[in-house]
Amino acid sequence: MSVPISIGLPVYNGEKYIDDAIRSLRAQTFADLEIVISDNASTDSTRDICLSHAAEDDRIRYHCQDENVGAAGNYNETVRRASGRYFKWAAHDDMIAPTFLERCFERLEDDPRASIAFTRMREVDADGQSMGDYSAPIVWNGRTAKQRLESLLCSAHDRTYIRRCVPITGLMRADMLRRTRLIGRFNHSDKVTLVEMALLGDFIEVPEYLFFRRMHGQTSVAANSTPQALAAWFDPSRRTRFVLPRSRLFMEFGRAVLRADIPVQQRMECLSPLTRLLRRDWRVFGGEIKQALVANARPSGTAS
Repeated sequence: MSVPISIGLPVYNGEKYIDDAIRSLRAQTFADLEIVISDNASTDSTRDICLSHAAEDDRIRYHCQDENVGAAGNYNETVRRASGRYFKWAAHDDMIAPTFLERCFERLEDDPRASIAFTRMREVDADGQSMGDYSAPIVWNGRTAKQRLESLLCSAHDRTYIRRCVPITGLMRADMLRRTRLIGRFNHSDKVTLVEMALLGDFIEVPEYLFFRRMHGQTSVAANSTPQALAAWFDPSRRTRFVLPRSRLFMEFGRAVLRADIPVQQRMECLSPLTRLLRRDWRVFGGEIKQALVANARPSGTAS
């Protein structure tokens, strides 16, 4: 049965925070929704918590993977199982205010050119207490695909929406999202998803703090402190010491432009921001490759 909004909630061993996350989704003032939970073969009490909520609320659909398929595979599973015209990813440890979906839905309905509507972010600690608002000044130009790409990748001092990836937590047009590659099996691939969505349509920021990102020691970045560990989090089948996150991202940005479902002329125009990014960061890419080659040349177990 189709609904206006689907929420995809991927989780792995999230017993500490998932109850808060689900309660915030169930409390939305926009109630015509479905909550699609994909459990990545958790070994704690996540399953029991999710099934308890599902027993109380028939909008919740719970699916459990047979084995850990990695964060990328689990995130994408929620999209495959969703039926809504609009889609939102919800992390198991974050929360949203009751009016989050209502505000974002209104903005997307008002502007058919937009691909994502999102709100401003407030950081909270492990206990849910406010740590302050994230309010870095962002310059955004959404008139053309090229201008949106420039806004994401080439703004001064890295003050862009891609830095903290806040728009990935927003409400998206599901048909546009499915024209992307979804979440890739490589480090920071959500940034590539944002680039692909920006190539297809505008981003709209609702100027209210309705998204609460929980900061704690077991977030994906905090718990996976090396590029290799983070790569394994995205894709457990990957076992390599040779990981080039910045260089890989640049190549994937290029792939996003070349495969974008937009007119050829617009794709060609979007190569200009990529050239600017390469001119700015080529030393970073070179240094990353050199560092990886040196590390890979060391005998296994050698301390760095």
